[in-house]
Amino acid sequence: MSTSTLQPFKYEQSMDEELAKYDEFMSTFDAKTQTSTSNTNPYFKNTTESLSKCLNKFTSDPLIIKALSSNTDLTSYADTLTTELQLAERDACLAYHERGPQIRGLQESITGVDTVLASMQEMLLGFQADLSGVSDDIKSLQTTSMSMSVALRNRRLLARRLAAFLDNVVVGPDLATTVCNGDVNQEYLSAVTELNRKYAYVTRREPADDGSSVDVAPSATVAGAELISHISKLRLLAVQKVRTYFLTAIAALRKARTNVKQVQVTKLLKYVGLMRFLEEAAPDVYREVRDVYVESMSKVLSTLFKSYAAQLSKLSLPPLTKAAVVASPREGPGKA
Repeated sequence: MSTSTLQPFKYEQSMDEELAKYDEFMSTFDAKTQTSTSNTNPYFKNTTESLSKCLNKFTSDPLIIKALSSNTDLTSYADTLTTELQLAERDACLAYHERGPQIRGLQESITGVDTVLASMQEMLLGFQADLSGVSDDIKSLQTTSMSMSVALRNRRLLARRLAAFLDNVVVGPDLATTVCNGDVNQEYLSAVTELNRKYAYVTRREPADDGSSVDVAPSATVAGAELISHISKLRLLAVQKVRTYFLTAIAALRKARTNVKQVQVTKLLKYVGLMRFLEEAAPDVYREVRDVYVESMSKVLSTLFKSYAAQLSKLSLPPLTKAAVVASPREGPGKA
């Protein structure tokens, strides 16, 4: 129902005038309806087929059959129905007139509710647009987060490889000081071992197995090529110091009354790693130290065997006989 239909009657007009206008409107409407029906309705076409269809339809209607069988005057019955409909319409109009203020208030309430619903619709549409924007932001943040996660993972992998590479190609000041000025001990052995490991790394002709040099051989890198010369100099200094140490320790074996076993254990076997370093870094020096040790030990063992043989020769006395005197002639009677 449109808004114009719900408009209440004006209270200034009298009830009779309103009813007269209503009757005039209904009469005009009935006339127009009958004219339109007679011109356009297919049931009223002057053809035998249409008339037959209409008769069949009317005769099959139960209400029409009941009315015809009861011998009711249809004209009077139609007039009665028309009168009842007019009275019902009049009563409806009176009821509408009486409840005009309520209907108008209801219309105003409906209009207010419609306005509220329209504002709520606009607000919900705004929320929908905001949620769509938030969804786009979330997708953008998710994409950015994934990109940052991949970048972080790559950076961590690169950091581990770079740390391993720097650990292999950088010679710290403490290591250099120990190799140049330190005494030969366990710390010096550790320093020489570490120096030799770095030298083996920077002289590789193939990429490192741990991936620290990526796909490039350490010797082909700028840092590796530069470090080779520095490590080589430190290795030469270490070779000289280790050679001096072993030659001094081996010379101590030749001294008289030297505990050879103790020297071998505490000064030679304890630093066997330095001998392996000499064998790899300076094979000539390694053979020199080995030959000196062999020569020294041969002399020491020769001296020991000679002394042992001399002691054994003193023990080779002739066997005793019955006439042999057991006691010393200087010993008096009663002394053994």
